[in-house]
Amino acid sequence: MKIDELLSERTDSTRTVYLTSYMRPELTESAIKSVLRWNDLRKLVIIIDGLRKNADQNEKLWRDQTIRVAENYCGLHSNLELWLYDKNIGITEHNMRIQKRALEGGVAGIWLEEDFGLDFSNYSQILQRLEIHKMKRPFLISAYSHYNHDTDYEGSVKSNLFLPLWGITFNENFFELFSKVWSDKKFDSDVIKRCLSPIFPSSTFFERLHRDKVIRYWTEYLSWGFKNQNRWDAVATYALWTLETYSMNTLQSYSYDLSYLDTRGMNQRIEPKKVESHKSREIRVNDHLFCLDCELHGCRIPRKFFDRITASAKYRINHHFL
Repeated sequence: MKIDELLSERTDSTRTVYLTSYMRPELTESAIKSVLRWNDLRKLVIIIDGLRKNADQNEKLWRDQTIRVAENYCGLHSNLELWLYDKNIGITEHNMRIQKRALEGGVAGIWLEEDFGLDFSNYSQILQRLEIHKMKRPFLISAYSHYNHDTDYEGSVKSNLFLPLWGITFNENFFELFSKVWSDKKFDSDVIKRCLSPIFPSSTFFERLHRDKVIRYWTEYLSWGFKNQNRWDAVATYALWTLETYSMNTLQSYSYDLSYLDTRGMNQRIEPKKVESHKSREIRVNDHLFCLDCELHGCRIPRKFFDRITASAKYRINHHFL
């Protein structure tokens, strides 16, 4: 292989974007424009899933509009491609089929959904510095961070437990691991306990109480991935934990939520607050480096007893009136 071809192969994985979409044409068009503004873009693949079986006429209309948006842009730009699917098989199986298709071309790429934005330039530079093409073990990297950090770890990434997987990059070994775990469908609760116990403080009674509640919550949460065909993220997290390894995320947040701009999402979210900065409180588990405060923030279980009671009450009220 020539030197220039080898260099191209190494950088293509950081310059190819896969955009998944469905029925939000305005957000889809905005996302396409955002990707096209990135000067280093090699290729953009727009992916539109099949119509759901229970879809009403509005959903069909919005999906058709999204398809037309994608087709129009593909007609204008030679480095755009549309993958259009007729059959809806659930988010987990859909992710597997499109990820397998992408990996057959030898490029994992950067993956995003139409309802969030991404700082492609900074994120791709981090991926290049990490030399992800050399990584042998399974990895899953997210461009989102709960906080911006003023500590610079080597490579500008850290390990994480509970982050939204917005702006992800992975390798073939991760896909193979995920596929095996999904195919086996064997859920072991001890996996969660082994991976969470070393991270959460346990010096006092209240710290142990909080840690145990976090373990119980995430044991139930990750088990849903095998009962619900739309919880790819839960299975992905569990798959990594079976090897006692973790996903990674950037120290600065390069992904931002835009879902509040359109009410047609499956899991509607409110407008996010501005990402704050904090000094990293480092904790190391084997060769994995975490920010403890980020994990305490992201675990979804308040540390203070009164806050847990309030959160529980709000949950019951909200779900009672759904």
